[in-house]
Amino acid sequence: MLIPIDEIKERVCALLDENPEIIREKTEYGDPEYSILSLVEIYLEDAARIVAASAPLAEITECSVLGTGLDSPGGKVFGALTVKVSEECVRMNLPSDFLRLAWIRMSDWTHCVSEPLAFGGDEYRLRQGGLRRARRRCPAVAVHQVGPLKRMEIYGSRQGEHVAEFGWITEPRRVGDSLELPRGLFSRLCSQLADMIQLNLQRE
Repeated sequence: MLIPIDEIKERVCALLDENPEIIREKTEYGDPEYSILSLVEIYLEDAARIVAASAPLAEITECSVLGTGLDSPGGKVFGALTVKVSEECVRMNLPSDFLRLAWIRMSDWTHCVSEPLAFGGDEYRLRQGGLRRARRRCPAVAVHQVGPLKRMEIYGSRQGEHVAEFGWITEPRRVGDSLELPRGLFSRLCSQLADMIQLNLQRE
C-alpha cells in the first residue's frame, strides 16, 4: 500500500506533458513557471483523500481488516467492541485511521453491508422512529463523527452477537518518501493531482 512519491510525480508530469528532469532543473534555477513538482507535494494528501473517499470499492483491492488494523499508530490491534444503545442498535467506536467502510458483517448476518446509511437521512430516521421495529431485522449501519471520535451504529443484529468481519479504507498518509494508499488508486490519484495542478496554473 506504499506508493513512492517520485513515481506519482513522474506520472503526473506525463499527464501534463512535462519532463520531470527539465522541471527539476528549472526549479533549481528558480524559474517560477516550473512549479509542478512542488504543487504535487502541496496537493498530494488532499488529492489522495478525495480519491480514497470517492473511488468505487471495486477499485480498492487493499484495506485494513478486523484483527490487523491498529486502533491508533503504535497502539493495540483494533478489537471491534460494541455497546448496546437500544433494542435495535449497537454502537462501535471506529479505528482512528478510519476513512470509509469497505464491509461489515455481524455474526448473525448471512451477508455483508458495504454501503452505510446517510447519517440523519430518511432511511436513518426510519430506524429511529415508530417504524423501527418492523425494520429491525434488515442489516444496516450508519457512520458519524463526534469531535475526533468516529462511530458506527449497527442495526439488525440480535443482542449478544459480535462483529464477524470488518474491513475499512484508511486515511491516506505520507510515510517518508511514500504515500500509504491502495495501489489500485494510483492512476486515479495521478489524474486528480493533474487536474488540481492544471486549475492552479490556469489561475496564475
